[in-house]
Amino acid sequence: MAGRLVLIQGEVSVRPASSGVWQPARLQQELFIGDAVRTGPNSKAALLSQDESQIKLNENTVLVLKKVVPSRRLSPGEPVPAAAPGLPETSVYQVLQGEIWLRNIKEEFLFELETPTVTATIRGTEFTVQVRPDGATNLVLLEGSLKLTNAFGEIWLKPGEESFTRQGEAPTKRLLVSPEDAVQWSLYYPGFFSYRDLPLAALESPEALSGASVALPLVRQGMAAFDQGRLAEARDAAQGALARNPNDAGALTLAGWVSLARGEPEEALDYFRRLPRPGPAAIIGAALARYRLGDVVGACFLIKACGIPPHRVPLLSVMEGYFAMLLGKAQEARVLFAEAAAGPSPAAQLLARCYLAQMNLVQNRREAAAAEARRALALNPASPLALLSQALVDIASFQLAEARRHLKEALAADPEFVDASVYLARLHLGADELRQARRVMEETLSRARRDANVLALAGFVALAFRNYPEARDLFLKATAISPRLGDPHLGLSVCHFRDRRFPEGLAEMLTAGLNVNQLLWKTAPAATELEQVTLGWLRQWLGLSEEFFGILHDTASTATLHAILAAREQAA
Repeated sequence: MAGRLVLIQGEVSVRPASSGVWQPARLQQELFIGDAVRTGPNSKAALLSQDESQIKLNENTVLVLKKVVPSRRLSPGEPVPAAAPGLPETSVYQVLQGEIWLRNIKEEFLFELETPTVTATIRGTEFTVQVRPDGATNLVLLEGSLKLTNAFGEIWLKPGEESFTRQGEAPTKRLLVSPEDAVQWSLYYPGFFSYRDLPLAALESPEALSGASVALPLVRQGMAAFDQGRLAEARDAAQGALARNPNDAGALTLAGWVSLARGEPEEALDYFRRLPRPGPAAIIGAALARYRLGDVVGACFLIKACGIPPHRVPLLSVMEGYFAMLLGKAQEARVLFAEAAAGPSPAAQLLARCYLAQMNLVQNRREAAAAEARRALALNPASPLALLSQALVDIASFQLAEARRHLKEALAADPEFVDASVYLARLHLGADELRQARRVMEETLSRARRDANVLALAGFVALAFRNYPEARDLFLKATAISPRLGDPHLGLSVCHFRDRRFPEGLAEMLTAGLNVNQLLWKTAPAATELEQVTLGWLRQWLGLSEEFFGILHDTASTATLHAILAAREQAA
């Protein structure tokens, strides 16, 4: 085996070397020498190679695994091919078109990357490479060392430099002011969302939906209740309206949104599908339901294909940006959010400011994030999403008491706001307030039993109470629901290491690095928070004083690995 597919989003196919025929890819599919992986439009894939390389493919990309030298840590029983005398054995990857991100931090490991115009010889590195339709190749080095060669010349790249190679020319290079911009497509952008911040009244009026139907009074009453957070009352009104007229557009739309807010996306989608001519509220609701069911590509298509001009319903433009952000199309999303933030709709302005704040945090633009979060709160100090955005800024700035206050205010404004509950539980867990963390997670699990973030954090709470079988079960459920989420893989690695299954533990650790934790240590509040906790564990296990506090300038996954290895040594 040469590797394994650990993430599939959209249209992904594999061409086995044994058959040469493209076939639909499967999650956790094993890959072998000579196999190729291809992504379609709006699609992504990630694979963990047996040489410990972590590789992400952007849309419209073809990658060939020409040769993979297995790592003894991942495959302790696998024979390693003998190299020529005096030469290290090298893995070889080929990018025929598209864009990949690759990370392999083993300093002693040497591998090559081939494109139509240049060959890169690489050691202990992180980089992105983009191959254009004409074969021209851009490569940005983020970490490590790298030599580029072709028949016309060679150059060495240093971290922060970009190379460009055309057909028939020697490679050239330049220094980048912001090399991290090259990896924005590969970062994880969370889809935080509070239904209280998207009022139905801002999308369509009851009169526009129901007309003169006998269901109109109940639809009007239910929409008002929904916008004020009274879900039980809104649900009763929706069911009463449907009893009067089973085909009433307003009643079906309201029932769909109530189901969404209650964490029932399948039921919501059933209501929206019954509408012969869905309006903006039903279109956005159906897109959110598809996203909650794991189909972000389909969600984005629904918004783009609806045919309603954005100037008519500004919130449609915001939601188009929202799904573009989730697909990693950061620049497209930023343009749409900026337009909405400058537009006439207060609801659209608020959402746009919140998502600009969150995007800036992920991209490590903390001052810009703080400014957008302040603007969002100024628009509506009681907005759950604005309060969560401010809490994330607080966490990134180590203002944990302020973060806790803002999270509690967000939950007071929207008790069903699962994302705020998850972050509050994380703060409790990080402060060793284990009972409070368990209480928050139990309450949240009762409302969101199919939310992967909730299941993953519940797994870490179970770990804190040494309930290892329950933790493992929760992590496995989370990975089944959302394979792209990194936290449950990180939790599974802890379970494997505890059971002395070290290759499996390392594999899960590296898989986690391909998902949420594939970002710099200060790029995400969750990673920063996790580093603080794991460094605290490391301090305790090594018997150091409490002055040793903070973060390691690396990934959260690596910090956790350090802590686990320290614990293992002490236990031995």
